[in-house]
Amino acid sequence: MKAAVVNAPHELVITDIEEPRPGMGEILVEVRACGVCGTDLHIYDGQFPAKYPIVMGHEFCGVVVAVGDNVSQISVGDKVAIQPNVSCGSCELCRRGRPNLCQGLLAYGVHMHGGFAQMCIVRHENAFHIGGLSFEAGALVEPLACCLHGINLVGVNAGERVIVFGAGPIGLLLAQLCRLRGASEVVVVDVLEERIHASSSLGFVALSSYELNSKEAEHTHSYELAIDASGATAVIERMTRFVRDGGRLLIFGVAPLDADVPIRPFEIYRRELTLIGAFSLGYEFDSAIRLLSSGQIHYKPLITHRMPLDGIHEALEYKRRGVGLKAIVFPSDEV
Repeated sequence: MKAAVVNAPHELVITDIEEPRPGMGEILVEVRACGVCGTDLHIYDGQFPAKYPIVMGHEFCGVVVAVGDNVSQISVGDKVAIQPNVSCGSCELCRRGRPNLCQGLLAYGVHMHGGFAQMCIVRHENAFHIGGLSFEAGALVEPLACCLHGINLVGVNAGERVIVFGAGPIGLLLAQLCRLRGASEVVVVDVLEERIHASSSLGFVALSSYELNSKEAEHTHSYELAIDASGATAVIERMTRFVRDGGRLLIFGVAPLDADVPIRPFEIYRRELTLIGAFSLGYEFDSAIRLLSSGQIHYKPLITHRMPLDGIHEALEYKRRGVGLKAIVFPSDEV
């Protein structure tokens, strides 16, 4: 079968590998769609802890084509999206209901082969039925679930004003969730004109970074919640100035591993600001599927590139350059 294998940083090849067979408690999924994530680019660049050689891809869905022994509630022919995290279930954090913080956390597409291949083996517990959802929508279940995790952690109350920095697919999913939770206004900020236009087309107040800077006084201490979906340290450093006293800040974007951002502890103390980080997902997969199935999340405008497996190099380059929004790879189809 065909797979995109990263043998080492910056060594990505499309090659034939042996088709796997499901073992005890496992299923074999024909991958029909897999989203390209910033984490994939970090793994390709060697800037994220991964196990090489690796078939990347953790935002994927497909059709079950074989099942191993002791598999329940999953059958051949089922359409499923894959929750990529595998936690131990027995460490302190797992027992506290925080599986994403598991001390031995593994993930498909990071430590075990993932979705940039025609077939993938996963534990049956990690497969979720998607019913009538399209495969494109199925590839967005995982990123939406991650966004839900962040919003559940920070909370959004009816009538609050929210500002989101970064209008990529993650920023626009977060913005939509804030609106669904009752935010009275959601402002989305980006540097790229294409993404500003996408934000506006989804009904958000869309600002360029230049516009925000030129009218900073109007936005200072104006929001109950500020969300970073950019990972840019220059953005994170400035976020406190936009929230009101008692406000909240969500760090969702992935900054460089060695990045530092100065903070003023007295400001956090005196203004009673809350700073929250959000990593991956916990138990939000079912909710994400229901939201996509209900049509409350508009995902189609977020997908700007569709390509076969041999387009993965191009997709990663688009991600690096910020071209478009979401790229979806179709390993089993010609696009």
